[in-house]
Amino acid sequence: MPHVPSESQPTSLFERAIAVGRARPLASLAAVGLLLVPACVLGAWGVGRALYYGQVLPGVWINEYAAAGLSPSELTADLSRAAARLHQRPVQVHLDGAVFELEPKDVGAKVDIAETVAQAFAAGRAASLASQLSWWLGRVSSPYQLKYVVDIDATKLDGLVSKWERAAISDPPVQGEVRGQGGELVLEAPRAGRQVDRERFARDLGLVLGDSRRRVVPLVTRKVEPLLTKAAVAEAFATGRRLVQAPIQLVSRDGGLALGLSREQLVRAIGTRPRQQRLEVFFEPKALEEVIQSDRQRLEAAPKDASFRVDADNKISIVAGHPGTRLDSTLVAEALMQAAHAPGHVGELPVDRDAQPAFTTEDARVLNIVKLVAQFSTYHKCCQPRVQNIHRIAEILDGVVVPPGAVFSVNEKVGPRTKANGFVPAPTIVEGDMEDTVGGGVSQFATTLFNALFYGGYDIIERQPHSYWFTRYPMGHEATLSYPKPDIIFKNDTKSGLLIKTDYTDTRITVKLFGDNEGRKIKATVSQRQDIIDPPVELVADSSVEPDEEKVLDSGMVGWSVIVGRVITFQDATEKVEKRKVTYMPRVRRVRVHPCRIPEGEEGYTGQDCPEPEDAEMDEPGADGDSGPRGSAEALATDSAASAEID
Repeated sequence: MPHVPSESQPTSLFERAIAVGRARPLASLAAVGLLLVPACVLGAWGVGRALYYGQVLPGVWINEYAAAGLSPSELTADLSRAAARLHQRPVQVHLDGAVFELEPKDVGAKVDIAETVAQAFAAGRAASLASQLSWWLGRVSSPYQLKYVVDIDATKLDGLVSKWERAAISDPPVQGEVRGQGGELVLEAPRAGRQVDRERFARDLGLVLGDSRRRVVPLVTRKVEPLLTKAAVAEAFATGRRLVQAPIQLVSRDGGLALGLSREQLVRAIGTRPRQQRLEVFFEPKALEEVIQSDRQRLEAAPKDASFRVDADNKISIVAGHPGTRLDSTLVAEALMQAAHAPGHVGELPVDRDAQPAFTTEDARVLNIVKLVAQFSTYHKCCQPRVQNIHRIAEILDGVVVPPGAVFSVNEKVGPRTKANGFVPAPTIVEGDMEDTVGGGVSQFATTLFNALFYGGYDIIERQPHSYWFTRYPMGHEATLSYPKPDIIFKNDTKSGLLIKTDYTDTRITVKLFGDNEGRKIKATVSQRQDIIDPPVELVADSSVEPDEEKVLDSGMVGWSVIVGRVITFQDATEKVEKRKVTYMPRVRRVRVHPCRIPEGEEGYTGQDCPEPEDAEMDEPGADGDSGPRGSAEALATDSAASAEID
């Protein structure tokens, strides 16, 4: 029969606990307390984890920055700003009483934001529950302090440490070497010495750079034993003396060229390198390069690059390049080693008689530069300083070849406009005013090049129009140039090379482009003027002017905008339409008037009243028309004609 409990017998742990409690109440309260305390701790810990899900836990600091409650993305944004300030402070480095200053940038120091954030987010989230609870309880008494994780360029750091070692350590280790000194070989025996413990310094420096407070780090040295023995260095010294015991003569195979090196020159070219437990002695190519430099002009003939020739009819042809004669210092060093052991110390001079030019005839041929694609001319007054700058930039860019698909920057090729580079001071627009700057006037060349590229159908990536309109340039289709910006940047978006040729006179600059633009047809458009802005008026006080008169110093110019465009029609009849708005600022109208005409608050105001005129007449304002040369774009071959519609 099944067991049936009696009414007086507890049937569960809960009932048993109640029964015990009735029998022993004090013991019951203690047991319940022991159960409740861990439960409360776990509950509080669990609630905290839930509240900070996806966020840095409470108590986590990164230097002086409280990271608690932030998501990884929020912490990343905040640390990026704080880390930038960290790199602005130098670090003091102490070595044997010497103090050096280290800029974080000198060692390529960079805060690893991602790793720093990862460490902050992982804090308190260990694998085991016990570890997590222990970490959480520990935050009651103290915060969890982190520093920035800093990456350092080991190569840059090693270079700095080596420099400091040479300056401060009096007993560095010597590995032993054989070198030339005063025309003779000398031996330096190996010996033990001190050097900086680089691994420890890198670790200590990383901690200091990651700490917003500490900015001093000591360099710890350690004793280092040489890798070579005295016997190994002595053996290398004996080998070196045999190599330089007599002059060496190298003669080319055909007998046409000869290079003789004296014993002193051979000593200057000696080098050594550790090789396992030996010190290898050899003729060092870099040192030999300096020794034979004066002989190169006699022994070498530079290769000639291929080039392009353009005749008076714009027909283009290739001028073939040819190989040259060249000495390779590495091969010469090897030949000297062989000759040093040969009878009579004579060996063969290794001559490369087929040294190819950097730009070969075949290189020129495959560029397919076959015809004149576009040309453009602008005009200027003779003999002004700006003309010299126009001619100089034209000379620098004459003959430039832009390969297919390449992007070309005028400023990158020409570089800063300096007197050393042949430029002179001339007027330039600087923040709306005309000032003399070195290279002023080169914008005329920029406009000329821009229009040649424009009518050639090439992809113009960057150009900036002038802020004021000059009548010598086509309205809307012009460009300014300065260094480093604004620039003219374009892409040769054809399958053929692009050759830039320039030509100038005292009053004209012309840019011609040769290549193959694949039959592109170009149509230029310029809208009517719009958004007209009257020029501001500047009154200049002049007591010699009658109160009812005025004398114009500068008539000024209205400002306006135009919509300019280009339609490129390709050989397959597809079209590319380009449009942009070009805005010209108004130029100030400057007028001399009697001081009584100057309004209060303006320069020259005197408070003097003007006499009332008996008869007041006002002239009707006139309207300036557009005038001046526009430049010229020429229709070229039948498959590259250009047309312009300019109002």
